[in-house]
Amino acid sequence: MSALVLLTTAAVLWAPGALLARAHGVPAGWALVLGPVLTLGVVGAGSVAVPRLGAAWGPGALLATTAVLAAPAVVAALVRRRRASPVPAPAWRARLHARLHARLHARPDRQVLVAAAGVLAAAGYVAVLAGRAGVDLGAVDQLWDAVWHANLTTWVAATGSSDPTRAPAELLGAGWREVGSAYPTGLHALAAVGVDLTGAGAVPVLNALLLVAYGAVLPLAAAALAWTATRGRGAGAAVAAAVSVLPTVFPVDHWWRPAWAYGVALATALLAGALAVRAFEGRLLGGEGWASGGGSGGGGAGLGDARSWVLVVLALVGVAAVQPAGVAVVALLAGAWGAGRVVRPPWRQAVLGAWPVALVAVFVLAALDRARQRFPALQAMAAYDFRTEDGALPALGQVLGLVLQVSPGLGYGVPVQAPQVGLAALLLGALVLTAAHRATAWLALAWLVAVLLAVVAVAPVALPLRSVTMLFYNEPHRLVALVAVLGAVMTGAAAARVASRLDSRVASWAAGRRRAVRAGAAGLAVLAWVALAVGAQERAVVRLAAGYADRTVGPDERAVMQRLAGRGLPEGARVLNDPVDGSPWMYALAGVRPLFVHHSAGDPTPEAAVLLERLDDVDTDPAVQEALRALRVCWVYAGTTPVQAWRERAPGFADLDAARSLELVDRQGGASVHRVLVPGTPCAP
Repeated sequence: MSALVLLTTAAVLWAPGALLARAHGVPAGWALVLGPVLTLGVVGAGSVAVPRLGAAWGPGALLATTAVLAAPAVVAALVRRRRASPVPAPAWRARLHARLHARLHARPDRQVLVAAAGVLAAAGYVAVLAGRAGVDLGAVDQLWDAVWHANLTTWVAATGSSDPTRAPAELLGAGWREVGSAYPTGLHALAAVGVDLTGAGAVPVLNALLLVAYGAVLPLAAAALAWTATRGRGAGAAVAAAVSVLPTVFPVDHWWRPAWAYGVALATALLAGALAVRAFEGRLLGGEGWASGGGSGGGGAGLGDARSWVLVVLALVGVAAVQPAGVAVVALLAGAWGAGRVVRPPWRQAVLGAWPVALVAVFVLAALDRARQRFPALQAMAAYDFRTEDGALPALGQVLGLVLQVSPGLGYGVPVQAPQVGLAALLLGALVLTAAHRATAWLALAWLVAVLLAVVAVAPVALPLRSVTMLFYNEPHRLVALVAVLGAVMTGAAAARVASRLDSRVASWAAGRRRAVRAGAAGLAVLAWVALAVGAQERAVVRLAAGYADRTVGPDERAVMQRLAGRGLPEGARVLNDPVDGSPWMYALAGVRPLFVHHSAGDPTPEAAVLLERLDDVDTDPAVQEALRALRVCWVYAGTTPVQAWRERAPGFADLDAARSLELVDRQGGASVHRVLVPGTPCAP
């Protein structure tokens, strides 16, 4: 079953986007590379449009949305082909045979093979980390955000309601006072398709999606961006892929936390950035090596071709549907690329070119600030404040330190990882080499801007930039993750530069000596990567396993939840729970939707607040009895362990066994279920 879930999830993530890219004229190799971000674009568009058309979101809706978005490009291509070739084309079988024959007999591109080796090595390393940490597809992440993602996925799969402005409020229901704010549902709508196709629950599908995102999409995206920046150097793509999965703050720290949606958005934003840069350079619909499956074809259509615009916009929709911060990442990459094109030596031309860049930056900041004042969702994001330093230099030290050592354990007893000095030296050298080369200097600029944004999130400096950091919830660990992954791409670009210089140095040598030198250099690079990977592996495994340890939801809790599901609920009745313990998981794990489906979504309603404060006074408190009737509470589920060590369980759940109006019907370990006997409640005798 696990293999089926993993393969189905990967197919759902890749196939629609890859087919759509091919329909728009992207060469087969690049269509496969860009598949995930374009699939998310299809999901982002369809998950909003389909419910508003009165239909339910699901596999059929995903297929229909893909067909609708691909149809105009297919029709246009057929028309162009008919106009360009009035002579009848050979039969489709002959064309297919000729194409397959050419593919099978084409010599593999060495640069493509080198890049693929790096991606495969990275994927293998992530699989080893997950395996050693014991993260099987049925494991439950015990931290803050995981239950929200699992329950929202379950809701979308069960109801077909995927609109980001409606589904979150529908799910949160009657427990919370204000549930009107929107939340991106692209990740959940995609996972819901996997749930529908496999019959598995949201937990295994989301775990499979994470494994695919961090083990395949992330290294592939880093490789794609490095390949684009270095004009097809396989060494650069391979190094970027391999370095991107090393246990820095990203991806390991975002896996176990779990900042899942942001992690997926960041990985796919790199793909969207590569897509945008290739479109700007006129290489999206045709290009070298990896793009065309071999050879070194010329440039393709640029942004003058409507197909390029469609794909760029769709990629932006895809990353926005997962997290708005993904759009900021794409804008950072595209802006750095544009600045690198206009700001060029000599210094007079550089100064003249810097003016339009500065004006665009000011306009973007002003527009974001205006949007923050207008939209409540952005106001909520901007309200987060994690500043801990008073000055820029201490903040810079904290940011760079967090990149190279996974941050503290947030009260879960996880050891702090020692700083990776070797990786720091590698990154510093990469910064110098990348910045010194005109073709890749824009990557260094993007990395430096990411560092600046992280500093702004830590210290009260460059306050106008908080209009950008708000898209990251002003959280330093999200921006530090961006610094880490851009550092991996920059390292790949630097490796490509070193490989290019080495090739030019040995070009006149005998063939045997050239091969020996190249093999030796590749061997040293592999040994260095293995040393960095092995050195950080142990503590990374401990940290990853900590998130999936049985804390709030273990075998006892899951067994009680399953038995509660078997008891059934009358129409409109509810299960009361304490949102601080593991009870919100019962919806994703057992299909029972409790009053609180997340650990926190603001202030509870007046009735819910009364129950959380004084439920165990139900025998004598008329307000508690009335609240139970108003909310139609049938069962009360209670756990024991709060989701975070410093949080306190609801006072009203302290002594439920002493209440005569609550009948104990199930208990295993620390989990219990009581039936409400208050007259007028759904399950009262």
